[in-house]
Amino acid sequence: MARLLELDLGDIVGVEGVAFRSRRGELSLRVESFELLAKSLRPPPDKFHGLQDVETRFRHRELDLMASERRARCSSPVRGSSAAIRAYLD
Repeated sequence: MARLLELDLGDIVGVEGVAFRSRRGELSLRVESFELLAKSLRPPPDKFHGLQDVETRFRHRELDLMASERRARCSSPVRGSSAAIRAYLD
């Protein structure tokens, strides 16, 4: 439990465990072990205010997708269509 409390928001962890469905039907993971893969140097952007700086929004797309659920939903079909185009061209 002490190792879990040392984690910060934005840290990347690797986990091992068993996948199962909860009583509500949601896919979950029963974690048996985890390890820290990468420590975050800066906290992720605030979800309420989002990413204010336009320059950062364009240069760090992953931060923009973490901060804005609307943009994450909008980019999902785009990723699928660009993958289909790449597969067709290959």
